[in-house]
Amino acid sequence: MAIFDQKTKEKIASVTKSAAASAGDVLEMAKDKITTVTKNAAEGAGNRIEITKLNAKISMENKKIEGLKYQLGELFWQKAAEGRELDADAMSFVYQIQEIQSQINAYQQEIADIKAAAQVEAPEETDANGSDDNEDSEESGGKDKTGEDSGEEGGGKEAAPEKTCAQCGAALSPGGKFCIQCGAAVTGDKICANCGAKADPAGKFCPSCGAPLA
Repeated sequence: MAIFDQKTKEKIASVTKSAAASAGDVLEMAKDKITTVTKNAAEGAGNRIEITKLNAKISMENKKIEGLKYQLGELFWQKAAEGRELDADAMSFVYQIQEIQSQINAYQQEIADIKAAAQVEAPEETDANGSDDNEDSEESGGKDKTGEDSGEEGGGKEAAPEKTCAQCGAALSPGGKFCIQCGAAVTGDKICANCGAKADPAGKFCPSCGAPLA
């Protein structure tokens, strides 16, 4: 026994066909939409690239204009430098340039003065140091750096022999009153260690007992 009669089957078929048609329409519309969006995106990208190229060309042309303006300014400046009369507007720029150039010249002169002053001060410092050295030499009475008399100022005299202690023979400190080794008092004579007699400071043997002097 058939579940659906003929009319029902036809209705179901009609509905199914309509649904399929609607689904197809939706898919077609979606395809068209995607195509349109893709096309617009491609056109937009192409337009941006083209606009970038055109902007680059415009920039290059502007640079050419700037160069021509510079040459134009140089032409007018040359005319002004040659003494040719320009209109009031052009001469106002000329006057401004001249004032700025004058200020630059003043700065350059200040630099030159500073350098010249520095070159003058350096020799003066050298001369001052040399004078101080000469004064120190004169005040020292002809003594060299070691404090000994030089040959010219000292008349060629040899340095005095080093003083030694009469008791132990150790070197005595200049101006000292006692020997730093044995503590003996510093006197003008040597003392014989054997007999205690006084001896000549320049002597090598005791005049009393003949013992060697330290």
